Amino acid sequence: MYDAMAILFYLILPVVIVIAWIKILYLNEIMRQKRIIVSFTEDHTDFGSVSLIIPARNEEMNIRECILSAQKSSYPFVEIIVVDDQSSDDTAKIVASLKENDSRITLLSVNELPEGWAGKNYALFTGASHAQSDWLLFIDADVRLDESAIVQSLHFARQESIDILSLSPYQICLTYYEKILQPEIFYLLNYMYPLHRINQNKSSIAALNGSFIVTRKKDYFFEKL
Repeated sequence: MYDAMAILFYLILPVVIVIAWIKILYLNEIMRQKRIIVSFTEDHTDFGSVSLIIPARNEEMNIRECILSAQKSSYPFVEIIVVDDQSSDDTAKIVASLKENDSRITLLSVNELPEGWAGKNYALFTGASHAQSDWLLFIDADVRLDESAIVQSLHFARQESIDILSLSPYQICLTYYEKILQPEIFYLLNYMYPLHRINQNKSSIAALNGSFIVTRKKDYFFEKL
């Protein structure tokens, strides 16, 4: 009985993977055709200041490249806040070394998690509470920012009157298993949270990608106008 089920499983699994890959390729093509190219000629310096907030827990393999990509941003008003969330590796040391040559970098440390909080959420809240800017941009430590990512995101958010904007970064898959599993994961996410429904005002489905979220500070803290 079990052998028959195992054989059936290994026969079906490749078919499922192939179907998922075909659907992912189709979805990527649709998104490519419908992608929004942001172009503008206005002076973007009036968008307001930006605080880039990076929660980091044991991210010594990623944090340096993440910060270096942020430092290359074409947007002039950038404050880089890294929140070291009880790391046991050299995350904090790496950030501190980069901070020596860039006054925009602030290193905060979370030493304990208050009752009722989830780890990453509290790290984000800690960073946001120290931010001095009009806009908050939350990214993960494994994200690499394009030079124009910040300015284009702010322009699009203002242009479309968006209170909170979340993007799905391009996934860099290096290993065999990443290349096999990542399409399956994103197909599942798109099935649960269809992009066309997320972006409809009347839809009850809502989702954000924690890898990249930009919002006004006043909206994050629900400040009254």
